[in-house]
Amino acid sequence: MEGSSSLVWRFFLGNIQVVHQRSFQHLPCALEVVMETGERVFMVALNEEFSFSKSVRDKVVNTVAHLSPRVRVETAAAKKSHLVEATNLWVESALSTRVYLDILNDSASRTAADIGQYPVYPWVLKDYTSSSVNLGDPTLYRDLSRPIGALNENKATQLDRRYRQWTVDDGDTPYHYGTHYSSAAIVLYYLVRVEPFTSLSIHFQGGRLDLPDRLFHSVSESWDSCSGPGSGDVKELIPEFYTISGFLQNKNNTKLGVRRDGVSLGHVEIPPWAHNCDHFRHVHLMALESDRVGERIHEWFNLVFGYKQQGEDAVEAINVFNPLSYHDGVQHAINKAATEEEKRSIVASADNFGQTPPQLFKTPHPVRSRKSEFYPIQNYWIRHVTRVYKLSFPLTATNIPPGLPADQLYNIDGFFYNGSPQHVLSTSSPIQTFHYNRTTDAITCTLAKSQSIVAIVPFILSLGCGAFTCMTVSATGNILAVGTDRGSIVVFTRGGLAGRFSVWDVLHLNRTDNPVISLNLLDQGELIATYEKEAKVTGWHVSLVHSMFLFDTNMEHPSDPSPVMSVCKDKQKRILYGAKSQTVCVFTFDGVVLSRLFVPQCAPDYGLTDITCLCFCNCPSFSTDNILIMGHKGQILSIWDVRSEVTATAEGPVYYSFEVLHTLSVDGEVCSLLDDVPRYCVGVGMENGSITVMGFPPPDNDEK
Repeated sequence: MEGSSSLVWRFFLGNIQVVHQRSFQHLPCALEVVMETGERVFMVALNEEFSFSKSVRDKVVNTVAHLSPRVRVETAAAKKSHLVEATNLWVESALSTRVYLDILNDSASRTAADIGQYPVYPWVLKDYTSSSVNLGDPTLYRDLSRPIGALNENKATQLDRRYRQWTVDDGDTPYHYGTHYSSAAIVLYYLVRVEPFTSLSIHFQGGRLDLPDRLFHSVSESWDSCSGPGSGDVKELIPEFYTISGFLQNKNNTKLGVRRDGVSLGHVEIPPWAHNCDHFRHVHLMALESDRVGERIHEWFNLVFGYKQQGEDAVEAINVFNPLSYHDGVQHAINKAATEEEKRSIVASADNFGQTPPQLFKTPHPVRSRKSEFYPIQNYWIRHVTRVYKLSFPLTATNIPPGLPADQLYNIDGFFYNGSPQHVLSTSSPIQTFHYNRTTDAITCTLAKSQSIVAIVPFILSLGCGAFTCMTVSATGNILAVGTDRGSIVVFTRGGLAGRFSVWDVLHLNRTDNPVISLNLLDQGELIATYEKEAKVTGWHVSLVHSMFLFDTNMEHPSDPSPVMSVCKDKQKRILYGAKSQTVCVFTFDGVVLSRLFVPQCAPDYGLTDITCLCFCNCPSFSTDNILIMGHKGQILSIWDVRSEVTATAEGPVYYSFEVLHTLSVDGEVCSLLDDVPRYCVGVGMENGSITVMGFPPPDNDEK
């Protein structure tokens, strides 16, 4: 508009991974753009009259799809189809409850990119005061068949009586709750200690934080407020309670104030049974994925996403909210409004109050079946681990010159490709190869299919950051990270296949005599680095917007002075595994070490030699037992059971225990490992550059 300031966001089509059709304030007028490194941009489409517009939204989506066919467009119809498949998988225990909750929220247009429609998760425990917990105790769990606001019997009776005594003559549509279980205010309440939510909270409150007595201070107090007899508070949880722990800590030293009872606010008070914030998250996730919750959480799905959300079933379930929290209620009010100003006021009020998700299920959600012989799939593989076999006709391809070790592996369309620190691949179409030539000190980017050169990054040494040691690229090939012998990581970016690479950032710690020996750019933009002279792992989040330091984890062990050889990710629990010659550490993306395994001590009878690499099998199902595979010198693979624990000792909580399940010989020295769980196999990269593929036994219905 003339005379107004404007903010222009610019991002390249080549860096977009997914475009979601979304709703905003109950209207189908928004879209969410997800970049390959995890950034999310939420946009609302307006027409020439500056009104919300579905047609403009759809036009933008169609334009993106036309200009960049590789971008995946998630329409409402596609999400509905995906949900049907996901429901069936969850019922069979082939999909974890946490992942299924993410899919439910996504299908209901709830996303972390819009705090007004933030993903909603349930409280599943009701004991936040005991000094210890037994997840096998059924009395520990919340009643998931009731709304959070009706857990107290007396309160439920009062709510029901008031609703039934409420008549249409009173002028309003009756409802049980004047507040909501999910809103922007609730998200800011939980996340007030971390940015950008601290700044958003200050803005939301008109330039200051809320009063200290109203800020999130204690998990136990929040539970009592939501589930107790006398409060109108009906907050459910957000995903962070099951996925990360940093939001519980006041790492930024934000001045939160002093309550009227004299308590100075800082870190969130966690339950006595949690030894620290990471332990709280660990136990909380284990509770969410427990059999007890799995057998009953379908009833909560009915309340929030299903048939008990509206109509007479909602009345009977004491689950009716203010009419403006529902899509139909907003539309009814808008239709009755006399002016555009009244319509905008209605929409704004609805957004501030909270939004009930669209109804995903018109009939009762299916009950989860008891765990079968075949699922979770990792349990099946553990029982049949001795049936692991070498595939006779593996789907493999070569990317490196003959004779070089296959230090890296890639899975592209079901084929395993080999790579090395000097020869890496982008994995999305079109596949590109990146080759470092030591003679010319340049990196050449080539289309794998045509072998035509599309980009050159010259004179690495001239940047003043040290000589080349290794590199990694993003899936599209638009982010290139180069490690050097001076401990620096140079990040290059480009706008697309036809763009030129330019230096975006230089990442480094204090030491300049510690060469980077490996780099790994994970699926959400996490860049993981290991070093030659120290047993540590560092992590950054890199993107086309900014780079952010994540952690610097020390993996020193008195009996194992070697550097870190290999790092892999557990995507379910969002933790990392790092391997040295004889040691494995489990640590978080905050750099906190949760567990350590010293192989000679844990498996003395197996005579396992030095570790060369490791791989965590990322299964979509959840299990307390998971598979970790290690390569060892001497042409050996070892397969381990990593068991999630909820116990504690005098030294602190025990998160994971390890047990060797099986060892087997392969045809060469093992350099790298990569899992392909959907195809029941693992790729094994060899020192001579070849790739062997080991198969896990597929579920066999004849054994049932």
